[in-house]
Amino acid sequence: MSCPSCGAKLEVSNQHFCHECGGRLPDFSKSSELAQGSSTSSDDRILAI
Repeated sequence: MSCPSCGAKLEVSNQHFCHECGGRLPDFSKSSELAQGSSTSSDDRILAI
């Protein structure tokens, strides 16, 4: 995995900030959990304005 800001190689996957540039890193563990979570069917959605 590498930093999206500077491209530095990241040693630990649970880092929140890059050790080279200090840029904030995306939370890959949450995004993978969301991708694997249950999807909402169109019947379960409600339009709120």
